[in-house]
Amino acid sequence: MKKATVISKRMLSVLLAVLMMASCFAVAASAAMPYELTETNCVLDKDKKTITVTFATVQVGGILKPVTFESSPAADSMTNSDGDTVFFNLSTGTTYTITGKVDGAAVTDPYPVKLLNSKPAPAEPIPEKLTATEITVKAVSGCEYQLADKDGVVLQDWSATRAFTGLTPETRYKVSIRYAEVANTYYASPAASITVKTLKAAAGVAPAPVLEDKTDTTIKVKAVPDVEYSLDKTNWNTTGEFTGLKPSTPYEVYARFVFNKDEQAESPISAATKITTNAKARFQASMDNVKFEVTTKGDLYAGSPVKFKVTGDAPKDLGALQYGDTRYIPVSYTTNQGGSGAGINPKSDLTVETYTTPSEAGELVITVTFREERYTDSGWANTGNDQKKDFSVKVYGTGEKGRVTLSRILNFFTNTLPKSIANVLGSDTMKNAFNTMLKLVKNLLGALTN
Repeated sequence: MKKATVISKRMLSVLLAVLMMASCFAVAASAAMPYELTETNCVLDKDKKTITVTFATVQVGGILKPVTFESSPAADSMTNSDGDTVFFNLSTGTTYTITGKVDGAAVTDPYPVKLLNSKPAPAEPIPEKLTATEITVKAVSGCEYQLADKDGVVLQDWSATRAFTGLTPETRYKVSIRYAEVANTYYASPAASITVKTLKAAAGVAPAPVLEDKTDTTIKVKAVPDVEYSLDKTNWNTTGEFTGLKPSTPYEVYARFVFNKDEQAESPISAATKITTNAKARFQASMDNVKFEVTTKGDLYAGSPVKFKVTGDAPKDLGALQYGDTRYIPVSYTTNQGGSGAGINPKSDLTVETYTTPSEAGELVITVTFREERYTDSGWANTGNDQKKDFSVKVYGTGEKGRVTLSRILNFFTNTLPKSIANVLGSDTMKNAFNTMLKLVKNLLGALTN
């Protein structure tokens, strides 16, 4: 009985020792990691350069105790109104290790928080290309870009893409830029933003240019309102005229709708119209060169046909006609005595012969109309710029035929023949005597005819 009691005491001692060891292990285990620091309860504010650790308590030996937080390297700290520990005056580029302690003993694993370097915000983005459906900003080394609508709703998040496409015309967008984060070195910088309005949609494709005129050094296409023209797709004008060109040289003329580059997208460029300049200066017809000739033989009398021939002005070498060459061809006539002739030149010949019958003696004025034509790629075309010219002839009355005939005979004997004889006589004395005698005869014959 005594021996059993001794054994029991020993067993009791062993049991108590085991219980004490278990209790120590339990306390040690609870003290080793009763609280865990995470990015949720240990928050870095990189802009304010602060680390805020949420207030916490742990049970140690059955007693609830507050946790005290320390940093390494040491940083200034304070307790805010919520009891949180705030570390401030931190240095960029430094890793701070935060540890929670109770009565000097660690109750958390060390938690590293690295404060990276930071950059100031870049300059505002600069638009490089702006259309009705695209905004592209200039590239800045190390930067990333973001697009949002006018209400701030992000349409394209931060990325290296600086060209935003598929946008709506005449719509405002917010474009932002910032320096991108560099792993373990820099935070993303604050952003700089601008508001950009896309342009009005383009007007469409302008009609291809149509040739109006050309010479050896110029080209003119028909000008259409709100359309501009170019030979090189760089320099544009609204007149459609191009000068200082080279002869016999092909050119391509382009068209597009006029636009305000600050408000409207550029119009698509039309298909090219190919035009070759003339080889030399073109022929310009002149009314000074038209001709008129009476073809009726003898004198002209009222009541009798007066035949006449009219010749216009045109290039002599018809095998070398060029665009823009002009000509005048006779097409009709009227007279001051009521005569007229329309369509006298149905074949558009350069020369036409016709007649008119005067009704009375005196001056017969024949007014001939000349049609101006210009040579084009399709042949001769009427310019609509008709010209008129007067030609005058003398007409005798029907009762004057005998007197006119006698006058012509007398003129022959008193003017033409005597001059011929006088030239044959030689000496001035003989000429003078002969002329005196002829004068007397002439006066006598004149009296007879009157």
